[in-house]
Amino acid sequence: MLAECPWCGNRFEAERFGRQRCPVCQAEIELPEPRSQPPAPVAERREVVSSSTDGWEQTSTYPPGWEEAPGLPGAPPPAVSEPAPWERMEEFGFLRAFWETWKGAALHPTRFFQKLGSYPSLWPSFLFAFLIVGLSSVFSTLWSELFGGSLDEALLPYFGLEPSPLPGGAIFWLVPSLISSAVGIWISVAIVHLGCIIFGAASKGFATTFRTVAFATAPYLLSALPGIGFISLIWGYAVLIVGIRWTQETTVGRAVLAVLFPFIVLGVLVLLALAAFAAFLSLV
Repeated sequence: MLAECPWCGNRFEAERFGRQRCPVCQAEIELPEPRSQPPAPVAERREVVSSSTDGWEQTSTYPPGWEEAPGLPGAPPPAVSEPAPWERMEEFGFLRAFWETWKGAALHPTRFFQKLGSYPSLWPSFLFAFLIVGLSSVFSTLWSELFGGSLDEALLPYFGLEPSPLPGGAIFWLVPSLISSAVGIWISVAIVHLGCIIFGAASKGFATTFRTVAFATAPYLLSALPGIGFISLIWGYAVLIVGIRWTQETTVGRAVLAVLFPFIVLGVLVLLALAAFAAFLSLV
């Protein structure tokens, strides 16, 4: 049967009735069976019914008031908006809250950031990001003490390179590394939010950008493994782009530009330096 997604407007062939996901935008919709069902209370949900000459109809459930909410045209917010599990630690417990947040952000970023609701404090998200980079630093330090080099340095001999030991030992540098990681989180958020402002992707403000960047650090936990640093970096940038796209309710293009803003600036500076150098050579 033919169905239409009310979120993205695309039509598709549905093989069954009931709750399912749109194959185009992955939004959750519900196709009711062809029998009368009692309507849900208005306070809990609203139903939008679309029909055509083909005789089909489908509904989508989302909170009241989405029509007035700012966002992308034709894209209401997700049905459930709630803080991250890490921000509900009293409900989940420490380990489960950390695991559910890591799993959601790293493995299911679209679903995670689509339903990420507001939270009055930035400190839980900051603590999550600090734990990610802190655990990575601790694992790398332990590896250095046990095997005489970092996890990535362990692979250098295979490329004909020799690792250079840190003066004072790896443990000596653990505390400065944690301090620089904590400061680096705030600097990273400031740079990303500046990119959001420049490219028109900052509709929700600094707090939203901060929590998005903090939870998007989840893949960096894998950087403690040998040879995974570069992969976790690319993975983290991909998660951050998805997060900014949904939490700031912007387009994919603007999210990409905002996240890659530092590289854009670096590229422009390199081009200017090359142009200046070429001009200098032409005058010599």
